[in-house]
Amino acid sequence: MRSLALLLVVGVTLCGCSVSQTPGPHATINDVAAKPQLDSGYRLIAVDGRPVERARSALATVVPFALVEPGRRALTLEAKRDPALEHVTISAELEEGKRYRFAVEGGNIVVVEDTD
Repeated sequence: MRSLALLLVVGVTLCGCSVSQTPGPHATINDVAAKPQLDSGYRLIAVDGRPVERARSALATVVPFALVEPGRRALTLEAKRDPALEHVTISAELEEGKRYRFAVEGGNIVVVEDTD
């Protein structure tokens, strides 16, 4: 019985340590939970032509931020209000460990650091 309890503790500890379950360094993009006054109206659907990875956890509820490898990336976006609209691709330089969001500045969609 004691060994079963030990195995359970070890298993829960190992499963719960990683929220993202994605190896390697990454930047995060908050495209789903930005404050309404800061929401750009766009959602990330692809990074460098590949489907976007999202934060997830088997044991806890997490905000599904986009997880993106650092460096210069091509980010493909769709409008949240009407996904049938044409997709937009922008380029951004992302740094490891930073959190970003999308903003509309001067009619252009840009990536800005998410400090809120």
